[in-house]
Amino acid sequence: MWIDTKLSTDSNAYNIDVKIILSCAWCIVYKVILNIIFCINNEDDCLMIYFGAIVYTIQMFSFDITMMVSFFIFYSLHRRIKTLTKLVINNEIDVANCLDIYRNIVKSIYAAKKCFDYLYVLALMIFVPGLIVQFYVNLTKFKTRSSADYLHSLVVRNLHAIQNFMLLCSPAVGADLVTSSAQELKLLFHDKLLQAKEEKQALSLERFLNYIDGHPLRFTVFKIIPLDWTLPVMLVNLVITYQIIIVQLTKLY
Repeated sequence: MWIDTKLSTDSNAYNIDVKIILSCAWCIVYKVILNIIFCINNEDDCLMIYFGAIVYTIQMFSFDITMMVSFFIFYSLHRRIKTLTKLVINNEIDVANCLDIYRNIVKSIYAAKKCFDYLYVLALMIFVPGLIVQFYVNLTKFKTRSSADYLHSLVVRNLHAIQNFMLLCSPAVGADLVTSSAQELKLLFHDKLLQAKEEKQALSLERFLNYIDGHPLRFTVFKIIPLDWTLPVMLVNLVITYQIIIVQLTKLY
């Protein structure tokens, strides 16, 4: 990769491929274990439930891979900006090369993000209503059955929902890491600008800072949904709000 060559680092040093494989393995094991537990506690119709669970796991795994790969795209670029920051701190790179690397990082992010926006909106449209329905079903079944009989099923279903929620929010966490590392680099160059003694160096630093101000690496989905740490809070508020509305309309309690 051109950026890694400029940073004098090995592309394999970040072990992104290994981390993706381990994350995929974790998702498979997690879902299979939950499905087995659910099957064991529904012995009357275990075969049909287990078959359905396998089909469900395969279908969900495509969503898992999309979210995990999106997270690691952001994460890999975050690591490269951190590497760039270390080079600047150690005075191992000049401002012109730093600007060139940062510009290519920006191009890489926005090239990947064009497709990501459509996929992420689709994921939100599918899984946010799914979470709302899942929790409402839990409330209805918890009311009609005894808590002891339904407790195991309730726990398994909610663990599935929690995993889906974590995966849905993971790209926002990765994007926020990129934003934070870019802001750290910006502050570092502000400090260097204050310490600059030569006019030529100061102009180069100002040029770089102007470019960062123009490309601050703050992400949104279609300029509407923020991709940062506020997104999980927004989704939780959305699910709770609609849960309250549905409960009131159906007069469940």
